[in-house]
Amino acid sequence: MTVKRRRTKGSGGISKPKSNGLYEYSMELPPDPATGKRRRLVVRAKDQRVAKARFETRKKEYERTGKTGGSHTPELRDWIDRWLNEIMRPQLKPRTLETYRSIADSCVNPAVGGVRLDKIGPQHFRLLEEYVTSDDPTTGRRARSSSMALHAYQLLSKALKDAVAEGLIDSNPADRTPRPRVTQQQVDILTPAQAARMIGMETDPMNQLMWRIAFLTGLRQGERLGITPSELIQVDDVTCLSINWQLQRIKDADFPAGVEHRDLGGDEYLIRPKTKSGHRLIPLTPELATALAAWVEECGAGPDDLIFTTNGRPISPMGDTRRWRQALERAGLPRVRVHSARHTMATMLTEAGVDEQTRILLMGHTKASTTAGYTHLNAHDLLGAVTSADRMIRA
Repeated sequence: MTVKRRRTKGSGGISKPKSNGLYEYSMELPPDPATGKRRRLVVRAKDQRVAKARFETRKKEYERTGKTGGSHTPELRDWIDRWLNEIMRPQLKPRTLETYRSIADSCVNPAVGGVRLDKIGPQHFRLLEEYVTSDDPTTGRRARSSSMALHAYQLLSKALKDAVAEGLIDSNPADRTPRPRVTQQQVDILTPAQAARMIGMETDPMNQLMWRIAFLTGLRQGERLGITPSELIQVDDVTCLSINWQLQRIKDADFPAGVEHRDLGGDEYLIRPKTKSGHRLIPLTPELATALAAWVEECGAGPDDLIFTTNGRPISPMGDTRRWRQALERAGLPRVRVHSARHTMATMLTEAGVDEQTRILLMGHTKASTTAGYTHLNAHDLLGAVTSADRMIRA
């Protein structure tokens, strides 16, 4: 009895002539590394021997290079979509991934997303920068800042760097393209006297305490809204805030493994600061420490509960911004961003003569992670800096 031999997997197969009279040799390939879509190596010819010879040539080329001769290189937008979903998603916190998607959708894809991945060159980086920083009267699109142009450049550069690692392209054109220059924009901030006026004219006790903390600690909005009683600790007999969490609102959050977080419900989460420098100690003046302790007792917050809430629920960033604007209007002050309180704090520290190392530690700037020599500063040293800022607001 003759045993019918089966072809080995991946060796390819032949189909007899169909209505078009062509022999077809085909082989299933791994999914496209750029798009994840199914791929097949297919060769057709009227003569079976010709079809087989061409197929073997294409197959050897694929085995040697990982590429199929005549295959279509995907568009940049297809690669970026796969890159975000499969490569970056496991690495990034949900909010950061959300930012990446926003930059891709609003800047990179509209500008150069339709270009084939292997055709991207330095000229496309220039087109991207022009797109981001220019108005488009026909669509009503407004120009974005030079900082956004840099963010778009960095995202595209990273996506192409990973495309090189995946073997999709030979080199990264970003290596041959200058980075966009960032023009520093003037940030409107309140003076110490204006900050004092805003605090003094606030009618809500909780809001008043929040504004004092904003101006005298330089906390970011999410850090301030995420304060819990357990973060109030004693160091060298000084009451300090140990910044361990930040409040974030994230829709449909999907946290990668290793990202520590606490689910507060309603798309609200407490997440660890994004950098090592975000974890820091901020001394409180005796008056502010007393006021904060009294508020914790009044609201009955447990060790891991938020101390600033609305009917027991976290205060959203939008809700906090609305309170901030109402406070500015009540005090007759110009409308400045919530984040400007950090700039006011940094300015007061500078004007008080506080050295750069201390300012870096208090503000939680990324540079602090590379300044190991500054860790000798104790709580009393830092308290002196905070007290200087407090005096300026009280003056």
